[in-house]
Amino acid sequence: KVRWIACLDFSAHIVLMRTIEVHNCADYLADVGLIATTEPITVRRLAGGVSNVVFHVIRGSARGGNFVLYQAR
Repeated sequence: KVRWIACLDFSAHIVLMRTIEVHNCADYLADVGLIATTEPITVRRLAGGVSNVVFHVIRGSARGGNFVLYQAR
């Protein structure tokens, strides 16, 4: 199940934001082309976000290395 949040941008157009969580992070990253759909990853949510979420993405392959994904909310 994908949860979407509607919000207004500065040009007054409605923008849909896909809410990223640990369970759907791999799907999101594959959809936007940051990882291969078959690439194994481990995702950990990092503490400290107030109006945002931060995830540590650990890649199972040698391609590109690990990274942090940040989503403002």
